[in-house]
Amino acid sequence: MSVEVKTESAAILVANSQPRLMRALDLSVTGCVGASLLVLMLSGEFPPLLLWANVVALFASLMVGRSEWVTQNRHWINTLLVLALIFFVWRSFAERNYLYQAVLFLSVIQVVKLFQRTQATDVLQILALAVMGLIVGAIANPDVIFLFSFMVNLILITWSLLLLHFFRDAVRQVEEAQKQEVDPEPVMLALRRRVSGRFYMGMTAMSLVLFLATASIFILFPRMGLGFLFQGLASTSVSGFADSIDLGSHGSIDMDGTTVARVDVLGGAGSPPPSVLYMRGRTLDMYEDGSWVKTYVCRLPATGSHRGMVPLPMAEGKVPRGLRTRARVYMEPIDARTPVVLVPSGTEQISIAASRDISGVGRTISVWRDLDGDVLHDAAAYMRLVYDVEFTTDRSISLPGDMDAFREEAYRLGTACKLLPYWRNRFLQVPPEQQLKFFGLVEQWSRGTKVPIDRANRVEAELQRQFRYTLEGPEEHDSDPVEHFLFSRKEGHCEYFAASMVLLLRADGIPARVVNGFAGGEWNRGGGFFTFRREHAHSWVEAYFDDKGWVRFDPTP
Repeated sequence: MSVEVKTESAAILVANSQPRLMRALDLSVTGCVGASLLVLMLSGEFPPLLLWANVVALFASLMVGRSEWVTQNRHWINTLLVLALIFFVWRSFAERNYLYQAVLFLSVIQVVKLFQRTQATDVLQILALAVMGLIVGAIANPDVIFLFSFMVNLILITWSLLLLHFFRDAVRQVEEAQKQEVDPEPVMLALRRRVSGRFYMGMTAMSLVLFLATASIFILFPRMGLGFLFQGLASTSVSGFADSIDLGSHGSIDMDGTTVARVDVLGGAGSPPPSVLYMRGRTLDMYEDGSWVKTYVCRLPATGSHRGMVPLPMAEGKVPRGLRTRARVYMEPIDARTPVVLVPSGTEQISIAASRDISGVGRTISVWRDLDGDVLHDAAAYMRLVYDVEFTTDRSISLPGDMDAFREEAYRLGTACKLLPYWRNRFLQVPPEQQLKFFGLVEQWSRGTKVPIDRANRVEAELQRQFRYTLEGPEEHDSDPVEHFLFSRKEGHCEYFAASMVLLLRADGIPARVVNGFAGGEWNRGGGFFTFRREHAHSWVEAYFDDKGWVRFDPTP
């Protein structure tokens, strides 16, 4: 009889002789696994098939008890695991989501290990997989449920490790007795331990002290809540960023520090920020009664973006000059009617291969870009998005390109687009009763200047110089909000500055539009990334010039 068989027999002998100890060990180990699975289950992101396989295996292993069935059929089990490994490796390269597929493969291993826990090393491996599941759960579901599961896991893993120590010590001494051909029964009888309630209370108290110490660190140094492995969280609305703007509809704007996105700049660690980053979200073109909305325009798919980096459609015309930069963006879900993908201004290429909708069958996510340059997606509302972008740090956006070519591509894809008259009507609309007032103000500010872009620069400079920024909303008044801002109040937040500059430029014959997004951010020099929070929500201006294309302006002081 080989040493391995003796070791296995010793483990079975000890397990049979100390059922109370083994039952406590089994319950604490399965409790650790269950606490980890709870976080993943409530995140709504783990594949249901694998999740329920783990849940069923968890309860079935408790009912079946300790068995050598898996060990006796290891040939077939190993064959299945190799096939599963090949499948997940293929999926990881196909979808370029390596960490996610690795976690799925480990969950398959956990199903097998739950039925193979005759040895102490088996139990240790199960505990290691449970801890890894808890770490993954912290990423997938950073809500209060993680804190609860962490506390439960900490208590149960403390019990498990001490009970496992008793088990391993007994197995080792029984093995020694077997090697010396001594009857193991008296040895097991002498090693039999009674674990009292006082023991569990003491271990629980020690675990709670560790938990409180860890929780204090958790509170003092909170996690960012960004899903670099998974993409799921309840979406939330963001003040200053929405599908529309209603000027004067709310009071003061709250400065919310909740993270919205992180932008990891390639090669940015240890360097100053590459530029002031503007994360473009939604453009608005129609103004009426103090409200800005967007009229529907055609959109085209970024074909192949779920597999790798591809050019965005309608990034046509002259490529902007400037420093070309690559970055990975981790975007939290935002509660908005139109699901936009936040991209840096000047983005030319995108890859959303790192994101996938893992609800149910795990379909891929599609990306579109519309005629105004807005990037859209079709992921579920709770999804975090992870995507790569390539952009240029330049004030110019792009030229309009060949509209006939765009029309042909749209019809080829079955999208009928009405483009006439696109440039001069949509972006020159001004309320008739304010046209002369606004034009007169532009004339006053840009006296002696005839070049359109110079006049736009003058308008931007005067808004920054003469007007004051405030988070407080205006009191109720009868006049138009923009008119009241320009001629009476002369203070407001970014939406007032952007809306005013757009209408002033339009009154002067310069096509312009409002852009909602996020600007500035917090630069982490050590990590080489920007952190954008809700308080960084911002509105700015894009104006069109025949010789330069769309150019960004930011009149907010």
